[in-house]
Amino acid sequence: MEEDLREKAHAMYEKFVEILNSKLKVLRMELTHKRNADCLIKYRDKLVAYAEFEWAARWKEYEFPYPNTVHFPSAKAKYAEKDLPVFMITFNKDMTSALIVDAKTMIESRVVPVGRAVSPTGKMATYGERFIDVELNKVVFGVDKIENYILEKLSLKR
Repeated sequence: MEEDLREKAHAMYEKFVEILNSKLKVLRMELTHKRNADCLIKYRDKLVAYAEFEWAARWKEYEFPYPNTVHFPSAKAKYAEKDLPVFMITFNKDMTSALIVDAKTMIESRVVPVGRAVSPTGKMATYGERFIDVELNKVVFGVDKIENYILEKLSLKR
């Protein structure tokens, strides 16, 4: 069962990378099996950052369903301490929209308990699990805006 869930998540992440690479002009994303994150981000064939993916099953439309914040599992805080910057990218249910925030900005936010949440593998979070509560004014929305966000955060040229 656990292996089946991993395969489903991997297939979803492959789709995320395909969508992102179709929009990127300078950067390239590659899935990785390393523990650093879900994806490598390359600039002119050089590894410059990582991406960690999330899938928001309750975010069904282009419009984000929550008025003030987006949640990331508190375990994701570890990505702020990697050797390279990590970008948290969340796709909506039908993969037509996404949001991005860098891990260092993410961990500056408060941690809160949340009643229920669904992971990409369909696993339901338990009541009281802790999440990082990032204000929406700190994230950027739109698949087409992800590359510019990353380039700006890394001070890279187009």
